Amino acid sequence: MVFLLSVTFLLYMSFIPLARAALQSGFNLTGSRLLLGYGVTTFLGCIAFVLGMGLLNNPNREIALNTYNWSVPLFFAFGITSALVFIWKLIIISRDKDAKQKPLAWRFGLSLWAALAGIYVAATAIDHWLYYYGNKTGVLNISFLKHVYPKEANTISCSGYMLVRIEKDTAIYRCPDVPSITWGGLYTDQPFVPWPSYRQGKSVILKEAIEKMQKEADKNTKNRDTRSNNESAQKA
Repeated sequence: MVFLLSVTFLLYMSFIPLARAALQSGFNLTGSRLLLGYGVTTFLGCIAFVLGMGLLNNPNREIALNTYNWSVPLFFAFGITSALVFIWKLIIISRDKDAKQKPLAWRFGLSLWAALAGIYVAATAIDHWLYYYGNKTGVLNISFLKHVYPKEANTISCSGYMLVRIEKDTAIYRCPDVPSITWGGLYTDQPFVPWPSYRQGKSVILKEAIEKMQKEADKNTKNRDTRSNNESAQKA
């Protein structure tokens, strides 16, 4: 929820002054770099939010697990842009005589929090990319794991689903908190669960269970292909 609150706060801090300036100037926003920055951050934040919540997804479209999660780079751009815009605003405020006399003024404090929130949003995207670095990553349904390998599943205190990365000697997993939002949805190649909305751990037993499932899946696929080839040969 920290991530959602941060995004909402940044959108508020960008949109309100942009809308106020637009109404006062008759929607003539040229000549102000700060207002241009507000416009860019508002646009990026809205697009990232819409994509992250899956509001543009077609419910009738076939699910593709290799779909790229575009909300992550958009949130990264939104965070970086927001941080730069509000750092620039802090510089403008610091040059103001009234702000120098009252360094903890209301607008100075809000701008400082907005800059920190932008850095936080960008950092969560970097944390996401670092976790998914490599090819052996994915999403695992806990109910399925408990059904197939109950002994291995009982060693992990997760509910619903977990994000998994397989390494040489172990599996690193992330259990999303409840409640939490999985940005981009579960049916993408890299579901986005921002820090601190997850618990991370390591498990050698989980790695072994996943490898067992992969071997069973490969075996079933080979058996199915063999039966299909035999049936084709008999028909011929």
